[in-house]
Amino acid sequence: MNMMFEPMDLEIASPATVSRVGMVFLQPHEMGWHHLYESWKNTLPTTFKEDQFKVLDSLILVIVDPILEFLRAECLEESPTEDQNLVTSMMRIMKILFKCWESEEFYQQYDKKQIQQMIESSFVFASCWSLCCSVKTESRKTMNLQYKKIINGEVDNIPKLKNKILPGCFDRGTIYDYCYLPETNEWQNWMDQTNKDEIDNFPKGSVANELIVTTADTIRYGYMQEMFIMNDIPSLFVGPTGTGKTAYIQNVLFQKLDPAKWLIIEVGFSA
Repeated sequence: MNMMFEPMDLEIASPATVSRVGMVFLQPHEMGWHHLYESWKNTLPTTFKEDQFKVLDSLILVIVDPILEFLRAECLEESPTEDQNLVTSMMRIMKILFKCWESEEFYQQYDKKQIQQMIESSFVFASCWSLCCSVKTESRKTMNLQYKKIINGEVDNIPKLKNKILPGCFDRGTIYDYCYLPETNEWQNWMDQTNKDEIDNFPKGSVANELIVTTADTIRYGYMQEMFIMNDIPSLFVGPTGTGKTAYIQNVLFQKLDPAKWLIIEVGFSA
């Protein structure tokens, strides 16, 4: 068995410890994230042409760093993150959204302007639920406002994008209130993802502590969790005790997954 450990820092490690385990230590801020993006582009569907890569480059290379800088300077996170991890999460989500592009038939349905708009929407959704989602609840309001300013080119020293890429619905809510559906190229409020007639229609004999009241949180976190499971992406729910993390996960594992295809193993850890 091989074991690999990734420490946050080497604050308590002596030179002897470093040499014994053959450790290679790189400062994350010196390594950067751009090389990860350049490698990731090689994994995109073959339908991606030079024009599409130019659109993607203009978004990634202009928008990502200002968001990360604001996150580090002005926001509080539930758990520390590294820029590389957040950017990798964004690229994983975008790749899921680009899956439908693998079909030439899908690609040929749209003109150049529509394809560009789809790339922009995929970027917006992926960046909201990677670069912007690790912040605490009290920081979401400031992140929402700054994200919109950065995207709209309203921040000094940040180049302005040629097109308005934020959907109109964002004017009526926050960046965390809407979901992008690549199959239909539409934005939808999270609450519209469920049948309103079935919301909280609990069966007789239900046990109180087993009920899950449908909210925007249960819908969006369940949606993201199911999307990650179906695409072999590991996920981590972070937050204070009693905020429903386990309930969100179990709701997907036991209600959404076919038990004939999936084996679920729960491991409990005590403090």
